[in-house]
Amino acid sequence: MRCWPTLPRKQRDEAALRQYAPLAEELAARYSHTLYQAIAHRAWGVAHCLAGDYAESEGRLLNALELFEHLGTRWQNTAHVLRVGNCEARRI
Repeated sequence: MRCWPTLPRKQRDEAALRQYAPLAEELAARYSHTLYQAIAHRAWGVAHCLAGDYAESEGRLLNALELFEHLGTRWQNTAHVLRVGNCEARRI
C-alpha cells in the first residue's frame, strides 16, 4: 500500500494541487519524511502562485528549496528552480 498520494503531473492544476497538497503535507509530517515535506511545500507554492498569492507562494517555495538543498537532491533542485521561474514569470 502506498502512503504517499500522487500529485498531479501537470502542476498547473490549482484545484488538484489544493486537493492533494494538504494530504501530502500531513503524511510527510507524520512520517518525518523530509523529501516529501519539500515536495508538499513546492505543491503549495505552485498552488498559491496559480491563485496569484505570490507572497505565500514565495515563502513555500523558499522552504522547499531549503529542504531540497539540505538533502542534496540536485534533480529536485533543478525541477524546483523551473517552477520558481514559472511563478516569477506569472507575477510580471
